[in-house]
Amino acid sequence: MKLSKQLKQQSAYYKDLIKFFIVVILTIIIPMILAFFAILIKMASGVYISVS
Repeated sequence: MKLSKQLKQQSAYYKDLIKFFIVVILTIIIPMILAFFAILIKMASGVYISVS
């Protein structure tokens, strides 16, 4: 009985940890990826314009 309670607490802790990681990924990594793609598109369009 005691063990299952500990396991429940642990799984709740891991769920919170996973939620935290998801929030971090959404707030930091996705904007970085979007900025990276924006820079790539700007560079590509700049090259395309200068070539044509």
